[in-house]
Amino acid sequence: MKAKQWVLVKHFEGEPKDNDLELQEFDLPDELNDREILLEAVYLSVDPYMRPYSKTKNPPLTMFGEQIAKVIKTRNGEFPLGTVVLTMSGWKSHFISTGQDLRPISFDLGSTPLSYCLGTLGMPGATAFFGFGLLESKKGDKLILNGAAGAVGSVVGQLAKIHGVEVIAFVGSDEKLNWCKNELGFDHVFNYKKVDFSQTIKQLAPDGCELFFDNVGGDWYHTIINKHLKRYGKATICGSIENYNDKTEKLCKLC
Repeated sequence: MKAKQWVLVKHFEGEPKDNDLELQEFDLPDELNDREILLEAVYLSVDPYMRPYSKTKNPPLTMFGEQIAKVIKTRNGEFPLGTVVLTMSGWKSHFISTGQDLRPISFDLGSTPLSYCLGTLGMPGATAFFGFGLLESKKGDKLILNGAAGAVGSVVGQLAKIHGVEVIAFVGSDEKLNWCKNELGFDHVFNYKKVDFSQTIKQLAPDGCELFFDNVGGDWYHTIINKHLKRYGKATICGSIENYNDKTEKLCKLC
């Protein structure tokens, strides 16, 4: 049978470009061997970590990443037809496995969309849960949160609200601002493209904040650590998306 895969044909340089990836066909056997399973992709993950992590790979290769897949043919009794699994098989439409690399989704999702297993119920949700837990927040603390509309940030902000923390959030569009403010209930939300984030934080928390969850890095990290985090405040450093597309390493400005 014919299957398709996205192939990383060369390293990203600066912003990812269309010709960094190619959609290619490849052949899979029509018949399975004993213990083999044929799976079809249902959802593929696209995560920020892929951008810097790709530098450790040697193209050309199938674009790596997690996917949700469904068993469509099987000769393995542990994986009957229709079984839905999580797997790190990358960006492929179909693949054959013997089962060692598959993690069945065994709990009842009810009306929850299956895609959430790659989001809030998957790696990003776990990152948010454990990353926020490291802050050991107390009711009444103030949290600075950038990347607040992302897969991790949006969950961090909701966890903070559950724990009685005041959330000062920054996003990259007015649409994201409205979602975080009106649907997620974050206390203060700003489009960082329209404000000076340092001045905004100073106005809301002139004495500083107790907590910082950083998804952006770069100038955000240095400015907030040096100017807006209280002494003995706590920070979780989760990502550095401001720098992922840099062609050369940048030195920070002294704050």
